[in-house]
Amino acid sequence: GAGAFAINVDHNRLTASFDPGAEVGAPAKFLGGSPVKAGTHWANHVLTGPPGSGDQTVIYSEPYGDQITMRGTIPADDPGFSTGGAIPDPAALALEIVKKRLLKKGVVLGDAVSSPNEAQVVLASHRSAPLPEIVDHLHKVSDNLEAQCFFLTLGNKEKMDPALALKKHWEAAGVSFAAWRMLDGSGLARANMIRPLDLARVSAAVRRGPAGDRFLRSLSVYANGTISSKLGAMSGVKTEVGFLRCANGRELPFALMANGLGGSVDFWTLKGGFLEAIRQEAPQP
Repeated sequence: GAGAFAINVDHNRLTASFDPGAEVGAPAKFLGGSPVKAGTHWANHVLTGPPGSGDQTVIYSEPYGDQITMRGTIPADDPGFSTGGAIPDPAALALEIVKKRLLKKGVVLGDAVSSPNEAQVVLASHRSAPLPEIVDHLHKVSDNLEAQCFFLTLGNKEKMDPALALKKHWEAAGVSFAAWRMLDGSGLARANMIRPLDLARVSAAVRRGPAGDRFLRSLSVYANGTISSKLGAMSGVKTEVGFLRCANGRELPFALMANGLGGSVDFWTLKGGFLEAIRQEAPQP
């Protein structure tokens, strides 16, 4: 649940550690947490749960805030138990990190001044990995923060709402959307809405574009190399989008969405039947 900021530190994730109490229900001892900015206040309400109960903690904070509240339980049989939460103010933390590094290198910090005639000196520079490698990583681990940063960056680049920027881009590529709504770039917002048909058409447009082959290589491959796809899931929802290569050589884009899953509904059985039906009905090249 880490939010996306203009500058992000360690994926905006912090680690908090605890020792269990003497018995189930007793307060857990907070051992510390990092990374956070100086002056952050930790409010510990975590209790000791039954042995083997796992991580039942929830860590609350607010963007740009300086208080972190921790509730829930940790297992009684796991001293030094660690759990994760979101950094509330990554920008302030980044500033502290940079200041400490500069001071360590002997750089004296004073009041900020600027002069148009004053020469600027580059102290250090850092370039990110190439964009295709970032996409590879994003597709491999389904990193929600990275996806949201992409989303916001596109909006900033186009000087408009990021959802509108994406919609205009794909409409220019020939995709016509119906019943479409996009509130975030990671897919975590349950109010997001797109038809499977439109999502498959987006994939087809990417595949036909100048980066089509590179995009295909960024996807996971299985079923003896006949399927290249990206799977996304959260509670009750599973979606798979990609390409199916048929025995006759035809490559077909597909999008399979299942919502409200639970009980006896097996997504993998549904998917197998769906893809096999496409394979059997694939038109000749």
